[in-house]
Amino acid sequence: MYKVYSQNGCSYCELAKIALMERNIEFEEINIKDNAQALATLRLKNLRTVPQIWDGELYVGGYEELKEYITSSKSA
Repeated sequence: MYKVYSQNGCSYCELAKIALMERNIEFEEINIKDNAQALATLRLKNLRTVPQIWDGELYVGGYEELKEYITSSKSA
């Protein structure tokens, strides 16, 4: 399952979630404003922006990387 680390007011976070929903891809949203442990996890990985997206254990990246990833993986 995909994990989308996001925060309130982030337009790229919303676009990432919409892209996943349009393709009926299940995901878990983790809001870093509500989850100090999630924020700490991103900081430990030196990730300073959101969204940050994983497909299971595989790191995808942000919104632009997600678009490319789901387009290439779904067309194969």
